[in-house]
Amino acid sequence: MKRNKILAFVLTAAIVITLVFGSTVAYAAGTFTLSATESGGKVTVTFSAATAIEKLAGFQINVTAPEGFTFESYTMNSLFQSISNEEELMFQGQEKTYDGADIAAGTALVTIVFTAPADAAGSYDFSAVVASAYDVDYNDLDVGETKTATVSFPEPTPEPTPEPTPEPTPEPTPEPTPEPTPEPTPEPTPAPTDEPQPTPAPTDEPKPTEEPKPTEEPKPTEEPKPTEAPKPTEAPKPTEAPKPTQKPVNPVNPTTGDESNIALYIVIMFATLALGAVTFVVIRKGNKA
Repeated sequence: MKRNKILAFVLTAAIVITLVFGSTVAYAAGTFTLSATESGGKVTVTFSAATAIEKLAGFQINVTAPEGFTFESYTMNSLFQSISNEEELMFQGQEKTYDGADIAAGTALVTIVFTAPADAAGSYDFSAVVASAYDVDYNDLDVGETKTATVSFPEPTPEPTPEPTPEPTPEPTPEPTPEPTPEPTPEPTPAPTDEPQPTPAPTDEPKPTEEPKPTEEPKPTEEPKPTEAPKPTEAPKPTEAPKPTQKPVNPVNPTTGDESNIALYIVIMFATLALGAVTFVVIRKGNKA
């Protein structure tokens, strides 16, 4: 009896819990999807519902972009109010009426725009982790799953290497063509007349030849005039006798400084001998004393 009471209590508690918290709706994986498109150097990443969702209450995704791509803007579905962090690329939406919104398959929930680098080429992967997604009954939807989208950029077309322009071969300068020498135009030969002209008849009497005129007698040449006699040159004037520069020397009293007078030397010689004799006598007397 006691065991039946315990079993009844457990069943009653289970029923109450079910009524309070509602029934659990099971969603298969792949409720959400991520796509990316490229246009004019911009990449648009879209997080949308892959299947129909009943009474979606809220969601949050954390997006990762390839290196070099810059976040530009985002757009939230009008049924949800945005509680997002742009710097961390965290986008969260909460249903505005708190009653949940029925979402059709393919409905975009949030759209994010990135600017591609100028040298983007090849394929790039964008990813979004479903941090939380639930309906009004708190059923989790794809929580923890990573959604991936790939976008491709055309490879740059290599510029063709321009071929070197061949240098034109200089054409040889043609030598000037010598102008042809014009040939002399031959004078036209007079056409012979049909009738021959009569030759003049010779005169019977020859004309007398004129007598030569006598040559004029040569005029005598003029007699040469006698040349004038040369005039006698003037007789040379006698040169004046040179005046003596010094007066004649008196042989008795010769002038001092005249070395040409021998008497001067004789006087000096006698004066010297007399002076020497006097000196000798004086010295001799001095020695005796």
